Amino acid sequence: GQQKLSAGKKYDAIKLLGRAQQKLAMEESKKEWIMAAAACGVAYEGIGLLWAARSNLLMVTSLSFTEYMKQGKLPPHTLLLAQKLVWIELQLGRIPHVLAWMEFASLIASHLLLDEDRKEKYLEERRIQDGVLGILLLKADISTLKWLDFMPSVLESEDLIGSWMALLYALGYEDYLRSEKII
Repeated sequence: GQQKLSAGKKYDAIKLLGRAQQKLAMEESKKEWIMAAAACGVAYEGIGLLWAARSNLLMVTSLSFTEYMKQGKLPPHTLLLAQKLVWIELQLGRIPHVLAWMEFASLIASHLLLDEDRKEKYLEERRIQDGVLGILLLKADISTLKWLDFMPSVLESEDLIGSWMALLYALGYEDYLRSEKII
């Protein structure tokens, strides 16, 4: 299934990974099952089935936390899953969920004590996600924006500066951004 996914044959990958999940759904093959379910989620995303992708990734993330509760050790792939869930929620346009998963990923990153290289990769991906969230906020219509007037302080507190600037601009605070020399 993973070979099919790597070759770009996503429908074949979903079929094979789905079968693999059924056969691997036992305690002794949990790692392989998690890998198959996560890969299936990636394949679903690749064909545009974002809700199915989200469902698979949520299930796998939940299992990672089950392992944490049992053994007191958080599997490193949990951060990758959380970051992937941020991307799924961005594609779905669900801003509160994006923020929740970004905060969750931050919590995991701090818990895992990442080495410098992995930490920099995580921070770079977070910056990119911040930019995409900013674009999503800029695309919001006027009726949606009136409900987001409280949010700049939330974005600033989460250190999502790109999104913060984009939302302030969309809300009409261009003069403030210029006077503070932010833009």
